[in-house]
Amino acid sequence: MNGYFGALGKAVIATTSFNTTGWGILIDPGAKVGLQVSKDSWITLQYEAYLTAYQAVNLGGMVLSPNAGAYSGFGLTALVEYAPDKKAGVIYYGASVYNTAANYPIFFNVEATPSSESFNNSMIWYFGVLAGYEF
Repeated sequence: MNGYFGALGKAVIATTSFNTTGWGILIDPGAKVGLQVSKDSWITLQYEAYLTAYQAVNLGGMVLSPNAGAYSGFGLTALVEYAPDKKAGVIYYGASVYNTAANYPIFFNVEATPSSESFNNSMIWYFGVLAGYEF
């Protein structure tokens, strides 16, 4: 379970021309399976689903929030971990493929008025890469 809060138009440049904040609760159920491929290396495959339990956005004082949760898609990740010394940290790197709602990786998309075009929850495919060091 995750919570988030974000601001657009406030973090880098203080402006009131685009005064928007968003917040919500995400549930990320998933599964991992790993395999040791050598004495100091492992490979892990991970699946995560993205479920939005609650979300809201404040557009210049007008707060909008859907009445129900939503399925926002899923991600698959292949991760390699390398620990050359068991007492030191772990180097890891990997790649991911995602299929999520078009607005999921960017920002919350809302219907502004009852006469506006309906929210489009079409799914898109995209890739991600990750790398790091774990102490």
